[in-house]
Amino acid sequence: MNSTVQWQAIKTNPQVQLIDLRTPKEYEQGHIPGAINLPLFTNEEHQQIGTLYKQTSVEAAKKLGVQYIATRLPELFTEITRHLPKRQVVVYCKSGGYRSQSVTGWLNGLGEKVNRLEGGYQGYRQTIIQGIENKVPMFQFVTLNGFTGVGKTAILKELQNQGAQVLDLEGLANHRGSNFGSIGLGKQPSQKMFESALYEQLETFSPGIVFVESESSKIGTVFVPNCLREAYTHSPYQVRVHSTIEDRVDRIYQDYIEHHDSHFNQEVQAALEALHRYVSDEAIQVMEQQLAQDHYRQVIEALMVHYYDRRYQMRHVPYDLEIQHDNTSLVAQQLINKYCK
Repeated sequence: MNSTVQWQAIKTNPQVQLIDLRTPKEYEQGHIPGAINLPLFTNEEHQQIGTLYKQTSVEAAKKLGVQYIATRLPELFTEITRHLPKRQVVVYCKSGGYRSQSVTGWLNGLGEKVNRLEGGYQGYRQTIIQGIENKVPMFQFVTLNGFTGVGKTAILKELQNQGAQVLDLEGLANHRGSNFGSIGLGKQPSQKMFESALYEQLETFSPGIVFVESESSKIGTVFVPNCLREAYTHSPYQVRVHSTIEDRVDRIYQDYIEHHDSHFNQEVQAALEALHRYVSDEAIQVMEQQLAQDHYRQVIEALMVHYYDRRYQMRHVPYDLEIQHDNTSLVAQQLINKYCK
């Protein structure tokens, strides 16, 4: 009989090595952090088996699956057993069914102790989704609001440096949360991987105050779980951050320009093209000319005037605190003194 383990029993065990037996495509869409992908089937093979299962018979699909698995057994044996006996190996597939049962049954039959994750990746996902919903009510969110460039992210980083609990949603999403938010950052995580990272971050917090930036429901291509967004949007601890236009331009310049690569101008050009429904053709043309001449500060200020400040209207809420951001360290100290002591 195959030995099964539950995710909650192994999630904090550093001696566990997770092996994801699903296809590379499934793994890329979402996997348990730290898991190694040793697919039983290629993407194409998995599709063929599924088609055979639906259109012919279960037995025909199983027979083809066995043929494909047989070619991978030597590699699987080598890769899985090299982690033994130093680590506890736990394999998983989609739902803890055919793929993981086949591998654990085969290896255990050879005397190699390998466990199977109960419920597979689907079970893990249910744990993550439910875990986020259960964790969110444990915290009181202090939500930073303010126009683009007022330095909310810098304040969050300084709050963290000073020991406060900080939830950096843009950091987890690898996106700055605007039409230009992906520039220079590379690929975003999938929705499933974003939620896994979010759950792991919440797991590190103690009940109490958590500082967070006010975000819309979507950060680039990923969505903030509704329970979390409702919590920080309707928290009574709403902070409005103010800053001069000169300081805002300086911060955006430092974030985007100082370390830009050779593809930067093309990425900005593409983002400008997407603004025609919000900004006049004349204004975009001027910004394109400024961009071509590397007049970045002028482009930044024009975007604030013609796009960001008009489109991202501040919410009309009773702010618990309004604060001028002149010194990041002092702002963080003021917030900690008000909400954490």
